[in-house]
Amino acid sequence: EVAELRNQSIRFAEQEKCAAKAIRVEEQSRFSEMIASTKGERAAGMNLVAERELEASQVRNKIQHASHERDTAIRFECEANQRIADLESIAKVSEESRIAQEACVAALQGDVKERHLALVA
Repeated sequence: EVAELRNQSIRFAEQEKCAAKAIRVEEQSRFSEMIASTKGERAAGMNLVAERELEASQVRNKIQHASHERDTAIRFECEANQRIADLESIAKVSEESRIAQEACVAALQGDVKERHLALVA
């Protein structure tokens, strides 16, 4: 009877060791799953950060392009305003020149009439 109790005690101890080992293996398995899950979440987070950085870079490029287009438009507007001012100045000089020519023609016609009258008289 003592021998059987000893054998039962040994079997019980072995069963406890096996159960403890099974619990440790199960815990290690869950821990490994948690690590893998965390690594996956970290990788997904890093991918999300990379996507946001790419989007931010694209937005910066669009802003830079729009700024360049705005600067070009402003430059074209300034050049057009300068051309308009130049053309207005040329038109003014042309108008003044036309008026001066008409005055000269009138003066010459008056001079010719006076000479003609002087010759007739």
